[in-house]
Amino acid sequence: MALAFKEATGEELVTKDFLKAEIEASKNDLIKWVAGMLLAQAALIAALVKLL
Repeated sequence: MALAFKEATGEELVTKDFLKAEIEASKNDLIKWVAGMLLAQAALIAALVKLL
């Protein structure tokens, strides 16, 4: 299907370099989210321990 589109329009849908860059960006975003959630969880646990 992508080949037929390329032949019809003369353009590619997605290049390998673009796809690789998108995957890297997604991985970086995921790492940031996980690190943030770990910090939030640690702060919540510290607050609960302090209350008890």
